[in-house]
Amino acid sequence: MTSIRRRRRSAVCVVSLVFASITVIGGNERLGRTARADESAGGIRDCNRNGIADDVEVADGSAADCNTNDIPDECEICSTAMTASNNPRDYCSPHPGGSCDCQACAAAVCGVDPFCCDAEWDDICAQSAAVSPECPCGVGPFEPQTDCDDDGDLDECQNLSPWRGSALVFDGRGAYVTAGTDEALRMDAGFTLEAWIQPSGPGSDSTQGGIIANREGEYELARFADGTIRFALANGVPGWAWASSRVVAPRLAWTHIALVYDSSRRNVRVLADGEEAFALTGNVGGAIHDVEPTFNEFRIGGRQRVEQFFDGQIDEVRIWNLPRPSADIAADRNRWLRGDEPGLVGYWRLNEGRGQTAFDRADGHHGAVVGAPWKSSQRCILLGDLDSDGDVSAADVGELTRCILGPGQSSLVPPCRPDASDAADLQRDGDVDLADLRILLNRVVAPTD
Repeated sequence: MTSIRRRRRSAVCVVSLVFASITVIGGNERLGRTARADESAGGIRDCNRNGIADDVEVADGSAADCNTNDIPDECEICSTAMTASNNPRDYCSPHPGGSCDCQACAAAVCGVDPFCCDAEWDDICAQSAAVSPECPCGVGPFEPQTDCDDDGDLDECQNLSPWRGSALVFDGRGAYVTAGTDEALRMDAGFTLEAWIQPSGPGSDSTQGGIIANREGEYELARFADGTIRFALANGVPGWAWASSRVVAPRLAWTHIALVYDSSRRNVRVLADGEEAFALTGNVGGAIHDVEPTFNEFRIGGRQRVEQFFDGQIDEVRIWNLPRPSADIAADRNRWLRGDEPGLVGYWRLNEGRGQTAFDRADGHHGAVVGAPWKSSQRCILLGDLDSDGDVSAADVGELTRCILGPGQSSLVPPCRPDASDAADLQRDGDVDLADLRILLNRVVAPTD
């Protein structure tokens, strides 16, 4: 009965909003868009409903208008962090979970129908949004803008863009990814294993926690129940036994972990967030052999022979058949790779967001996802910052030029990076081409007074 009463009340709210949206001077409801309720007598627009006309706020500086369109920025900002399908207009369609991704829209709709914010943004909530002047569902005078760093300034005024990806969620009870038994994933005298992790629990084993990634009987990287990062190598010294790096990966925080083995230099290193946090040197050596010849799967989030399941999210798993320099690991940890880098034999971006396959972009060792759901994630990227150093410079121009024209700069190969969320896509059109290069050149070689 509660649901029926709520829906009857919501239906009335929709009707009220409909009438509010078409009660304007001159019958403008037929002019190609639904007229705004706040464009009432006198044509005064007050998008944030604070009793002050928008143009007055913008003119006296009390409201920010960084893109100079005479609309207060706060009315345009609709963070995409809460969207169900990475679409900044999700308030215009039903989606699981309460509220929507636009503060002004959520306040307007939920003010008359709290169910939309408290429980579910269903079809009735979407209908309310479609006729609400605070919800730009293609009928208002402005397009929704993003504010990915939540500082109150529009992304377009800061050359920022929301980067959306995904990761796999491992439940610590039986979820894992298996990438098969190909010999290319068997390591010898040196290798590098990397991953981003966000632990949410201790793992399935009360002491040994959960596996980050491993090939059974050869090499293993794990987070123990006490939070420490530990490894095991089937080499001569130290041999097939767990060794602690003393690095702690905290719960509910993303940490980049890298394990590097270099038999020729007789050392093992563990890096956390690009910094060398542990090194074992001297009494180390020997080629890696196989102490479990009947178990040869490369797995992410779990082991093949025993139960040792990771609890939390894992992303961007990479394995190289060479020991990488620490500086290279630090430089590449925050950016996507192409997949054809020398020595890269396995690269699971885990950015698919759906389905039961984790694709290997390096050598086709695609993984079967077992019991692990996908979870979307978001962060800000600085458009044009291809080398991820925090600014836009001539170095980025050089990298984008090589990206577009190829190593020999002799033939155009658009798009060089197919990811629409990449920092190279300055136009945000899903393509990377010469138009993006022109924008970047103008930004770097700016005219001076």
